[in-house]
Amino acid sequence: MRQPSAGRARMDGVMAQRPSNSRADPLPDDPAALRVLVETLMRQRDEDAAARAELVRRMDALEARAQDLELAKLRLEMELLKYKKWMYGPRADKLASLGDVAQMLLLFGEELEQRPIDPVDAADVAAEDTAS
Repeated sequence: MRQPSAGRARMDGVMAQRPSNSRADPLPDDPAALRVLVETLMRQRDEDAAARAELVRRMDALEARAQDLELAKLRLEMELLKYKKWMYGPRADKLASLGDVAQMLLLFGEELEQRPIDPVDAADVAAEDTAS
């Protein structure tokens, strides 16, 4: 197994820059400068924690929204099933998919075409065609 290169540390499968204590990046000897450096790092840590907390809050809000939408979808599906039952009666229980509904409508259309045409309806259609 390959060892991480100098100056790098392996963290959770990702190579991360290890803090360097070389002469190119020495810590200041002045206590005031060290204090400023520590305060800056603490401020960055606090800002990162606040940003992380905001992201967690937004993620929780999005998850709640997704759950609300899923619940609304389920309610609409239940309402659709209720209307199918009302519209098609006991046959609605056999309609498991939209394809089943489409097939039933196709059969209905075929049965409707096979019925004899009422002469009164034919006269009304002919009158509408001549008026147009």
